[in-house]
Amino acid sequence: KLEDFIVLADTSNKFKNRDSLKFYEIAPSVPTGAESGDELSIKVERQIDFAFPRVATPPPASDGSGGGVPTSTSYKIPIGPSSSPGSLNLQYPQEDYDTAAIIVVDDALWVFSKRSLGSSTALYRLPLETISPYARADDSATYKLDFVQEFGSGAPACGADVSSDGTRLAVMTRETVFLFDLTTEASKANPIANLIGRVSIPKAAGAPVGLTWDDAKTMLILTDQSELTRIKLSS
Repeated sequence: KLEDFIVLADTSNKFKNRDSLKFYEIAPSVPTGAESGDELSIKVERQIDFAFPRVATPPPASDGSGGGVPTSTSYKIPIGPSSSPGSLNLQYPQEDYDTAAIIVVDDALWVFSKRSLGSSTALYRLPLETISPYARADDSATYKLDFVQEFGSGAPACGADVSSDGTRLAVMTRETVFLFDLTTEASKANPIANLIGRVSIPKAAGAPVGLTWDDAKTMLILTDQSELTRIKLSS
C-alpha cells in the first residue's frame, strides 16, 4: 500500500558541521532470495531534506546598542509557543544539532534533538504534508522542523520508540528511559505531554545506543558493545 514505508534517518551531526539533514522513505520489503552477506539494492521511494529553524543573529552595533544589521545566521531554538509579531521571543542559542532518535505517529514524524550542553532534549515535528503519503509536497524543498517542546532529560536522547500497542512512548538517554502516555488528547499534538514514569537503565560495559519494544510491556536496549538488555515493566 502507498502508506507502507520505512523511514531511514540521516540525521547524525557528531562533528557539528551539518545544517541540512535527510530522511529517506524506503519500501518495507527486502528482496527475496537474498543470502547472508549479499549486497542488496533497496529502492528509495523519496528523499526529504530538512533543517532546524535558523534565526539571524545581528552583530553588536558600533554604538554598543547591539542593534547592528544581521550578517550571518546561527541556530536558535524557541522556547515555548511563538509570540505575536513585535513581541520579544525567548530563544535558546544552539550551535549544533545531532539527532539519534525519531518516531512516526499518525503520519507525523517526530525528532528528538540532542543539545550541546547535554542536559535537555528538544522535540520537533516534521509537517504533516512532508510525510503523509496522501499529501505529497515538493520534495526538492528543504523543510523546516516545527519546534514542539524542550524537556529536561538530564542527558542527550539517544533512542525512542512507540510500544507495540501504541499506548506508550519510550525516550532513552544514557542513564534513563522516560515513559509517556500516548492515549490522551494532548499527546496527539505533543507525544511527550504526559510523563508517566521513568526507568533506570542497568549498568553495562557499553553505552546505550538503541531502544525498541519487544511487546507492550517489554523494552530491549542495545549498547555500542552489542549488548542487549531486556527491561520488563510491571504494568
